[in-house]
Formats: sequence, structure tokens, C-alpha cells
Amino acid sequence: MAIVTPAFADPAPGTIVVHYKRKDNKYDGWGMHIWSSRGEIPGVKWNTPVMPSGKDDFGVIFTLKQNLFPDDKVNYILHKGESKDQGGKDMFFIAKEAREVWIVSGSRDIHISKEAALAAAR
Repeated sequence: MAIVTPAFADPAPGTIVVHYKRKDNKYDGWGMHIWSSRGEIPGVKWNTPVMPSGKDDFGVIFTLKQNLFPDDKVNYILHKGESKDQGGKDMFFIAKEAREVWIVSGSRDIHISKEAALAAAR
């Protein structure tokens, strides 16, 4: 897992934004299972993941509350049922280093700029 390029985005205070791009542009049923280093996050279970809060020209957007991650470690798995993206591995990033990230389906890289993610998607 690699985090590359400098951050340019600035989400609202207390907010973490995850952009997710699928090469097939099919997002129905894809969600984000999240947990903190302290364990489960209330209301989030494997069968009830966080669902996208919106869509843009990159893909879908997941908006998370930063206070759900007391040590700033955002643990996640992007999945649709038992189909897991990013090699099926548990993934994470540190929110105090990047509160907005871009993820391209099939890659374990976590990008902190849209430009880097688009370059990697080619």
C-alpha cells in the first residue's frame, strides 16, 4: 500500500472524504466497511456498510465523521457482499495525514490527489 503525491483537497472540518473509482462504473451495492482501532463503529456492520454519500466525475464519494476514528486511523474494506476490492485486504490510512483520499478499484494504493489516482487508473 502506498500513499503518493501531496494533498490538495480540504474537506470540511471534522470530515473525511473517500473517493472511489471503479473501471466498470458499476457502484450498485458497493459499500465501505469501517472500524476504528477501538473496534466497531455504531451502526456499521458487514451487512450494513457505509454507502456512498454522492457521486462526482471520479466515481462515488463516502463521507465519514473524523471523530469516529479517535486515533485518526481509518480502517476500511470496500466491498459488495463478499466481493472485496483492493485485493480483499484490510486497508487503512491516517486521517491527520490525509482527510481526503482517492482509491481506484483493483489497486491497493491510496492516493491523496485526484490527479495521481487518475494517472494510476490509466
